[in-house]
Amino acid sequence: MTMKLTIDHLSNLHKDLLNGMYYDYEETSTKLIDIITIIGSLFFYDINNNKKRNEATLIIPVFDPSFWGKKIMLVTNLFEWITDKPIQLQFVEQIFHTQHELTFLLPSELDISLFYDDLESIAGLILAKDEEFDYIHLVNKNNDKVKQQKLSLFLGDSISNSSEIIRGDLKHFHYTKAKHSASLNLLLLTLASAKVYFNGGKNVNFYQSNKINLDIEQNSYLIDKAAQPKTYELLKAIYQYASLNIHIQLPFLHKTRTDIIKELPKNYKLQIKNTSDCIKRKTKEKNALSLSCGICKQCLQRKMMMAVTENEVYDGFYQYDYGTKIETISNDRDQEIFKETLQSFESLSALIENKLESLSTIEEKAALDFITSYHSFIEKYNPN
Repeated sequence: MTMKLTIDHLSNLHKDLLNGMYYDYEETSTKLIDIITIIGSLFFYDINNNKKRNEATLIIPVFDPSFWGKKIMLVTNLFEWITDKPIQLQFVEQIFHTQHELTFLLPSELDISLFYDDLESIAGLILAKDEEFDYIHLVNKNNDKVKQQKLSLFLGDSISNSSEIIRGDLKHFHYTKAKHSASLNLLLLTLASAKVYFNGGKNVNFYQSNKINLDIEQNSYLIDKAAQPKTYELLKAIYQYASLNIHIQLPFLHKTRTDIIKELPKNYKLQIKNTSDCIKRKTKEKNALSLSCGICKQCLQRKMMMAVTENEVYDGFYQYDYGTKIETISNDRDQEIFKETLQSFESLSALIENKLESLSTIEEKAALDFITSYHSFIEKYNPN
């Protein structure tokens, strides 16, 4: 198998990802950097993952190959869980290039929160309003630029003047396929963990909600890997093995988006229109406002959540709004997409309804939320 993940690329990956942050190469720090390289390797391997590939070998450069080799199954288990593919991992010694642009550090002892330009991160600001945190802000580059700016202003206005905001708009994260994927979440958590470590803090806050796997036909998991507790437990185990005192907090992992929006105060709901979940963005004409399509799986799931909680007024505009009927869409391709999305959700609803009795508590919560939201939307807007 030919991999684009060369030793040289992976050896320098941490420098690119930690650009703008303070870091050093002290003994404990190298363990932290090794984890960034390991999870960075997982991320790039995952987004380039060939579903037909049976088994691969991946060589990862680390500062202490012997240390990681002793617990290679700890890392292998995480790779295989995320990718659903067997893999052979090898650790080789990292080329020790300590030269990097000097960044001065004034330890703040602040913990770190991740801001993802989404509903969950907006709600997370409420939990953090009485505490001081530094923030890593991952800007959604697929969103309209004006809305990006509004969310940035809202974040800045919502936190302490002494808090630092690091913009995480790195080129690596602009893959549509990677957005909100489990491997991207893990990579961002390793960057946040590095920041909190060098801050002298301990806690990393990440606002991921419980959500159904919309591509359940492609794998057997009812809950999206990005929302499964096991994903984060496997990462925590790696930090524990490295004796790094970092605590990853996931306060919304057992809440659905419906739960979250019900508890959201009005001034926070007003920011929802500035977020976007669409993977099929539309621009009607040159220099026009870029609109979410309203017909892809992500848009329909968002509409369902807004409709079942009667919060449509806080949503943004779509190319095809809430009341759109299949027959009124003049573009044949868009009509087919909307029809396929509705059929997919109808099938998914029926599938999980038949499995309810065998589900775990967290699965049942996500399943019931999806079923209720879907049928509520269909009854309310009757798109067929």
